[in-house]
Amino acid sequence: MIKLSTLLALTCVAFLGFATVGSAETGEAAATRVNSIAKQLNLTPQQEAEVRSILQTEAPKFDALKQDKTLSGPEKVKKLAALFGESQAALDKVLTPAQQKELKALRDADRDAIEKASAQGPK
Repeated sequence: MIKLSTLLALTCVAFLGFATVGSAETGEAAATRVNSIAKQLNLTPQQEAEVRSILQTEAPKFDALKQDKTLSGPEKVKKLAALFGESQAALDKVLTPAQQKELKALRDADRDAIEKASAQGPK
């Protein structure tokens, strides 16, 4: 059975698009992540600005959920999934179908890497 911490990590990866699970990102880290997404998805300058805005808007909500000690693990996962759905809907309006497919592939690769690392246990 998958551990709750792994499930939370996978939800975080799904939300963020890349394995940036941990403490809140600095502005520089967030900018680096957006630049990476822009390059990998070959975003236009307008798309990059819109993606940056979406991620900047969602980041405080995501961080607040991660820090909320009043929620149980399953409650956090449910709320993170809802937040991810909102973010994904906004991203889908900005990205072309090919870019959406590529973003999904990147997320899947990150998820697989986390699952593999989790299965190996702590180092």
